Amino acid sequence: MRLVHEAKRFALRHHARQRRPNASDEPFALHLAEVAAAVSDEGWPEAVVAAAWLHDVVEDTGVGIDAVRSAFGRDVAAIVAGLTDPPDWAALPLPERKRHQVARVARMADEVKVVKLADQLSNVRSVVDDPPLDWDAATCLAYLEGAAAVAAACRGAAPRLGELLDRHHARGVAQYRRG
Repeated sequence: MRLVHEAKRFALRHHARQRRPNASDEPFALHLAEVAAAVSDEGWPEAVVAAAWLHDVVEDTGVGIDAVRSAFGRDVAAIVAGLTDPPDWAALPLPERKRHQVARVARMADEVKVVKLADQLSNVRSVVDDPPLDWDAATCLAYLEGAAAVAAACRGAAPRLGELLDRHHARGVAQYRRG
């Protein structure tokens, strides 16, 4: 458990000032904890749970993948690298970015897929329950559809997480289509 504890400390330190842009202004650390807990609850090994804590550290902070490798080893860094979108994807429209994620994650190992599935589950819950303040219903629906496509590419890694995502996705689609 030392690896998980160190990854948690590292992630919390680097994401310390980040908040979700929603009405509750929740600390981003809650997302990291939710993703790591989902992966742990599925019984994945310590390296995968550690990577779950670190899954956004390269995209959202100044930390590079080499620093992750140096601090946590090759296995954890490989998972984090598999979860990290290339920098040029940030400028893409949401549907296109999600299509790229689907194609990429479909080729990844189950260790990457389970963290990605847990990440999408957490994000879908957030979009349904407390969406970003600047997102309208159409943007929320587009995100939900993209997340469902990403999750479909990850299905075999954690069926229970896929079922949970399906339920939240359906709830969100009904909510945002209702208007």
